[in-house]
Amino acid sequence: MPIILTDFPQIKSASGRLLSRYTYRREDELQEEVSKHFKEVFGDKVRSFEKTIRLSIPGIDRKAIPDDFALDLTDPQKPKLLLIEYELFIHDVYEHISTQIMKFLNAFKTNRSEVFESLRKSCKTEGEQLKLYDAIFKVPSETLIVIDQVTEEIKEVADRFGVRLLGFTSYVEDENKGLKSEHVHIFEPYYRLEEEKLKERKELPEIYRDWEARLKWVGPNVRELVSQLIDRLENEFSGITHRPLYRFYYFHNSDDTSLKTLFLTLMIGKKKIKASIGVDPKVFHDEKGWATDMKGWFFKRHGCQEKRFDIESLEDLDYAMKLIKQSYDFSLG
Repeated sequence: MPIILTDFPQIKSASGRLLSRYTYRREDELQEEVSKHFKEVFGDKVRSFEKTIRLSIPGIDRKAIPDDFALDLTDPQKPKLLLIEYELFIHDVYEHISTQIMKFLNAFKTNRSEVFESLRKSCKTEGEQLKLYDAIFKVPSETLIVIDQVTEEIKEVADRFGVRLLGFTSYVEDENKGLKSEHVHIFEPYYRLEEEKLKERKELPEIYRDWEARLKWVGPNVRELVSQLIDRLENEFSGITHRPLYRFYYFHNSDDTSLKTLFLTLMIGKKKIKASIGVDPKVFHDEKGWATDMKGWFFKRHGCQEKRFDIESLEDLDYAMKLIKQSYDFSLG
């Protein structure tokens, strides 16, 4: 449920007043307003580095660097770096995400040390520096677009590029005075979803939360099957990156670990591997009929159909690799 944050004086009430949606003219105006209410929006476990750094990355224009970085400590075991960008729905969000943000993400993967050195100067304690290090080098970062109005078109763009949206909509009493008049903000707080996800993970047994715990839980045949599959993927697909994330195992076509490079995820059961791939349904070939359509849990790229199939024995690997190869090729564009 969204939160309604009011700036009305306590002696007055928003009840009964006719308010108009406020149109932000500049992105820094939106950023300034969200910053005033940072704790209400992000919670007290997210640390902002706003205006405390001067980050310089070779080959990247300053304008392409996110408006803010934040350290999310909601899960102290998995601190996360947030790359925050402020956008207005009246602008060409698609163009901005597809150029500036994607350009920065590509540069970020080879310049993590520069980002860490710039941000760590603002850390208050050595412990916070260690959490920041883990967030940059060990846990996938998340790109968050804070925007004044979320539309279906903008949702589609965000899904296509694997970024997260946070709507922050403002309403004012006097359109001429804008935010200088009495006003309210409506938004879905970032921290609420993060806390809910953490609670769900903690309430589940470890085998439902952690890949390594699950790998110990499954039978030895499945462990051998996972090992053989990873070996083949490394040998046949050059430059790939793979890593566990919660109870799943992710494979990317490069060291960029964003969703746009994802081509395979694994989940393991007692007796088999469940493999998910993202393919072009127009050209996908599966003569054995192994793969079934999924709604898009892992793969949400435009024009992509998620498929899932089982791998139960070493004899299945040859055909499984043919299916996976189609997803790998499609992820390369």
